[in-house]
Amino acid sequence: MRLRELRQQRGICRVQINADSITSEVTRAKDAESTLSSSITQTATQIRAEVKDTKEGLQSSITQNANSITAEVTRAKGAEGSLSSRITVNENGISTKVTKGNVVSEINQSAEAIVLSAGRLIVESGNFQIDHAGNVSMTGKINATSGKIAGFTIEGNRLVNDSGGGTNIWHDLIETTVVRTRDMRVGSVTPEEGSNSMTIGKNSSTDIDMWGRVYFNGSVTISGNNMSSWMSTVETKLSNIETEIGSIRSSISSLSSSISSLNSRVSALESK
Repeated sequence: MRLRELRQQRGICRVQINADSITSEVTRAKDAESTLSSSITQTATQIRAEVKDTKEGLQSSITQNANSITAEVTRAKGAEGSLSSRITVNENGISTKVTKGNVVSEINQSAEAIVLSAGRLIVESGNFQIDHAGNVSMTGKINATSGKIAGFTIEGNRLVNDSGGGTNIWHDLIETTVVRTRDMRVGSVTPEEGSNSMTIGKNSSTDIDMWGRVYFNGSVTISGNNMSSWMSTVETKLSNIETEIGSIRSSISSLSSSISSLNSRVSALESK
């Protein structure tokens, strides 16, 4: 082993050589400045360079061997805890890691994938943003054939209500049990085949108000098994009403005739 050392008032310069390594180091210490140092250690398998500032609690290092390079910066000072950042490059990928106490974020990149691991992910770009609370803002299209959104499950070309009822949405149809709205304007309502339904002509102007009243101009077609029976009942009742109206009109006509005859008699008596 060979050791060469040069000392001055402000620091030390040292080179150490042995059979399997070479280490060179420079150190400076002066009063409250504490200690500054840098060193390079070289072996047959590795080269490591390191710089320290003990006053600030700082240390940086680069370690290189045949299959990887690692660069790291750390700081530990007082109650602040430990801070560190590290980048490792090898033949399989690139890994970055940032640590603050027990909080860690990592990015691991390989030929197959990029894996991000962190307590919070923030993305800022021109057409895609994720803030610290997880809110997403984006422009463009979302294409999905499965998953969940706002209480619905995506199944092919429809959204199925997870509660098992309520509203289901297809690309060309909305199925629901209750509609509440202050204003709904419909150009055409077409029933599902075999169901009780009301179809309003496509060329009509239709309004449905908040109480369910329908105002329209155009044709109305009512179909379905139960609706046919209901319509037959309605027609019978309408026929009975028309008959009663005819009887009332006849009674009114007879009453008018009686009143006219009575007026004639009164006039005759007055003339005497």
